[in-house]
Amino acid sequence: MEILVPRSDAANWEERLRGMKNVPPLLPFEEVMMDFIQSLSSRILKNQGFRKYPELMAMSYWLRKAHLHEIQKNYETKKQGRIWLPRGLVLHFAPSNVDTIFVYSWFLSMLVGNYNVVRISQRRGEQINLLLELLSDLLQEDKYKAIAERTLVVSYGHDEAITQTLSDACNVRVIWGGDETIRTIRKTNLPPRATEMVFANRFSMSAIQSAALLSMTDSELIQVANDFYNDAYWFDQMACSSPRLVVWVGADGPAEQEARSRFWKAVKTVTVQKGHYWQPSVGMNRLVEGYSYASQGLVTQLSTAHSDDPYRATLKDFSAAIKEDHCGGGFFFELAVEELSHVLECLDQRDQTLATFGFSESELTELAWRLGGRGIDRIVPIGRALDFNEVWDGYDLLAYLTREVVVQH
Repeated sequence: MEILVPRSDAANWEERLRGMKNVPPLLPFEEVMMDFIQSLSSRILKNQGFRKYPELMAMSYWLRKAHLHEIQKNYETKKQGRIWLPRGLVLHFAPSNVDTIFVYSWFLSMLVGNYNVVRISQRRGEQINLLLELLSDLLQEDKYKAIAERTLVVSYGHDEAITQTLSDACNVRVIWGGDETIRTIRKTNLPPRATEMVFANRFSMSAIQSAALLSMTDSELIQVANDFYNDAYWFDQMACSSPRLVVWVGADGPAEQEARSRFWKAVKTVTVQKGHYWQPSVGMNRLVEGYSYASQGLVTQLSTAHSDDPYRATLKDFSAAIKEDHCGGGFFFELAVEELSHVLECLDQRDQTLATFGFSESELTELAWRLGGRGIDRIVPIGRALDFNEVWDGYDLLAYLTREVVVQH
């Protein structure tokens, strides 16, 4: 077991864990927490060395002071004068594929006053090491002692005994990871009064209204392509909210084909402008996956052009089999439907985000009401798929990370 944050004279992690519970919890949105998070955000945004990590820059923008106050305002509106208090100790398991996502639940938990223990994968990227170093430096400052006393970030291998000890101490367990990771961690028990949030494997897609896209100027289309790039290409398309299926809505025919052609040419232009490059192994993985789906009779056409181009697999009909495995790296399934409502036929509980272009608010609201027991927790414009919100995967984190005390007289 390695203690990553904060730097401490404690002999071991168990001593640090016991010490955390000897200090009283903070009240929601106390100034020291707001100042700490804002300081972290400011230092990252001002440091040129972090510019090459867009996910860290996006996270830091989300953590800026103006947005923290917006979160606080939303919290107070939802609370409506009721007494919401911290749940206690929140144990977070960070994922290995999308390094920064765990920070959002960690800091929201901090903002509502909880103690926080975070388990980081031993296979962490350079950006996480830089972030942890910056966090440690901040927590060495006397003014953030209250945060340091209530925070513990550790790293260890697959050790059921350690996971059980940490789980025994927690009031809420938050698991970011794949289905297998969740199954493994769930082998360790929680205390009877503890609760749990899990963020499992998800599948996301985009829906584009063909006629709306065709009506755009070339410059307008480049902006949409740039937004789509931000949704799909960060994290090598492996984020749960990154689109893997593009649904073209409108009558299938020459117009729909022209819309596809214009769109993908624009996406290619954006990737070139950004200097995006896939390793040859990525191109090979895409070819193998494409031919695998073709051999199963699921796709009618594959684009096998240059390995840096968006790789497209045209579906004959929708099949849930496409959600089982995905190589990422700019591999997109495509499906044509006549009406937006036909998207419902593609959905199950694994689906998370639908990023859209060309539809009215009323059309999207009607679609949301018709979801029933199917998936899709978020319907957002293209370009907003990776934007984190305090409501994520159907959980209202601000409410879920607190407990309500009822006073009657």
